Amino acid sequence: MTAGKYAEACDAFDASQKLDPNLSTLVNQANCRERNDQLATAWRLFIDAEFRTRAATDTSIKELHQVVSARATGLRARLSMLTIRVPDGHRVRGLEILRDGHPIGPGAWGKALPVDGGRYKITARAPGSSDWSITVTVGIEGDARRIEIPRLATVASVPPIATSRVVPDEPAPAVHRRSIVPLAFAGGAVVLLGGAGVFALWGDRTYDRAVASTDSTTKLSLWHSANRKRYAAEVMLGAGIGCAGVAVWLWWRGRTESPQTTAARSRELRVAPLVNADMVGLDLERSW
Repeated sequence: MTAGKYAEACDAFDASQKLDPNLSTLVNQANCRERNDQLATAWRLFIDAEFRTRAATDTSIKELHQVVSARATGLRARLSMLTIRVPDGHRVRGLEILRDGHPIGPGAWGKALPVDGGRYKITARAPGSSDWSITVTVGIEGDARRIEIPRLATVASVPPIATSRVVPDEPAPAVHRRSIVPLAFAGGAVVLLGGAGVFALWGDRTYDRAVASTDSTTKLSLWHSANRKRYAAEVMLGAGIGCAGVAVWLWWRGRTESPQTTAARSRELRVAPLVNADMVGLDLERSW
């Protein structure tokens, strides 16, 4: 870093912090990223150091807390911001927004997010739609860029032009499958919902331990652990609700369809032309 080779120095500090996490190395990481004109990254690292030293009782750590707090405050006014706006009418089902291949969650849509200066590829994609992307260049300091995601174009499709039926030697056990599959999804829902409850309780207890801890490093570790457990609980809760919904739908569908209809559909072979922006050909679908 003294020689001005900031990129190499930052990589070395990152490797050191990964192998042996240390407060002084964290501050060096932040200082190096600022010198390397990665202001948003430096700001986040200074904020991390400020959080870790907030409850310090040692005089030297208290002084360090004041230093990193001032550095973070000074950087905040210099940050470049990138806003990715998705109008309500353009939020199709399954829409994903990515920045250089990294997902940007819906909670961050429409918000000005601090970013380092540089070029970013913004991609929008959704099932049944054509991908859309754009490259935006953000200045190193004090820049503000705003991207609006358009409504994605639907991939063109053509109805089947021919249908032939292939009769197997033995009829498919459609009735048996109609009873087993909903039960499997229902069982999965019970397991996932139970796991969500366990992880939620575990996360609450870990958070209580973090609040009660007097050691700043232990407090931070417990706080991150509690957040991971709560996130796992939320994911399992969503998956459990989804499995329960699928089980109900399959059960209802099985009661409203006749065995003859299900068995007949299970022996269809469909041949249809496929036309979209990338290819023209035949789409073959065969189900037994």
